Amino acid sequence: MLVLGSGGFAMQILDVLSENASCDLSKLAFFNNTGKVSNAYIHEHFNIVTDKENYFSDQESVAFILGVGTPLNRKRLYDLFLNSGESKAVQVISSHAVISSINVKLGDAVCIMPGAIVMGNTEIALGSLINCNTSIGHDSLLGSFVEVCPGAVIAGNCTIGSETFIGSGAVIFPGVQIGENCVIGAGAIVTKNVPDNHKVIGNPGIATKR
Repeated sequence: MLVLGSGGFAMQILDVLSENASCDLSKLAFFNNTGKVSNAYIHEHFNIVTDKENYFSDQESVAFILGVGTPLNRKRLYDLFLNSGESKAVQVISSHAVISSINVKLGDAVCIMPGAIVMGNTEIALGSLINCNTSIGHDSLLGSFVEVCPGAVIAGNCTIGSETFIGSGAVIFPGVQIGENCVIGAGAIVTKNVPDNHKVIGNPGIATKR
């Protein structure tokens, strides 16, 4: 198993994998081709892969986890590794998350962290990240590579466009539709629909073109 990333969020992924006693962490490796490994624990305890091509040449197949934050980084690494050999994106879902058993659909490479709540009849698409202590209301749809930061609340019947970032503590009112490639600032209160490529800050939130 290869975790794409080796920073703070990669450590969170390691925490979630450690929840499962049957997970063999000795076979886990982390990918970082930036030349700088920012997490000392990962650097000292796990193999760091810096050359993707050499790593794939030694493997029949590779399962990978998106271990980075921000929609752009997650999409970039997903695209890079999906086209490499017999690779497969893996979901990471904490046993401490609460996910409804009623018609919840989760795409490949989705990460759902401890304390997250996902209510029924909800879809979370490819590569999205639902971070700690977030709440996703019923009948909501999150597009691909959406990031929902800790403590954010998305009420029922909301739509969040692909590659949109929702900051910590933001609140999205019921029925609101947010477009693609948007940024919702930390603590913003979003009461109205937001077009593609806009940023929202404040309470009540004010949308401006990015």
